[in-house]
Amino acid sequence: MTITAVRRADDGLYADGEENVVAGSSTLWLTTLVFDGPYPEAEGVASAVASALTVDDSADADLATVLGVRWDLGKPRPRTLTLPVGDGVDDTLLEMVFTATFLLPLLDAATQSPPRAAGNALLGALGIDGVYRNRLRDTVVPGTWALLMLATRDQVDEVTDSDVRLRPRTRIDTVLSRAQADAVRETYGPEGPGRRPRR
Repeated sequence: MTITAVRRADDGLYADGEENVVAGSSTLWLTTLVFDGPYPEAEGVASAVASALTVDDSADADLATVLGVRWDLGKPRPRTLTLPVGDGVDDTLLEMVFTATFLLPLLDAATQSPPRAAGNALLGALGIDGVYRNRLRDTVVPGTWALLMLATRDQVDEVTDSDVRLRPRTRIDTVLSRAQADAVRETYGPEGPGRRPRR
């Protein structure tokens, strides 16, 4: 598996394969696990993820949420898959990451418009910058599927250690600062104004 550690939000850097957890960091990661081949049986994926989200009792573990992304061969763009797991952050945040990464660039290209800055600035303030989204866009291609996770490192690791043994080809990580994790909780957490009712 290729591990791409994009960056530590505003606290420093993660080099590939190297940990440098610094003071002021949160335990909240934005991770994308990318898999080759067609999307497998959905209940197996949901089971592996649901089990993984129960392994950590750190302060940020209750924010965990996951969004599936599937790009079938022959299709012009990927689509999202809601997984009925966890009760953490509203998956609206992950849908925004997906939209800014995959859909808005297609719309900009079709209309010959310059890249949009508003969504980029918002996500960048949360530690989800253009570097992360570019890596995501380069890695999730037709014939692959992915799990976009906002979770702790232990929860992410547990997904690939589960009984279902999901084996990603590539893992892309960035770690949110304490301030960014607190902003996510305030806006998209259980009491946040950005949260919508679960479907």
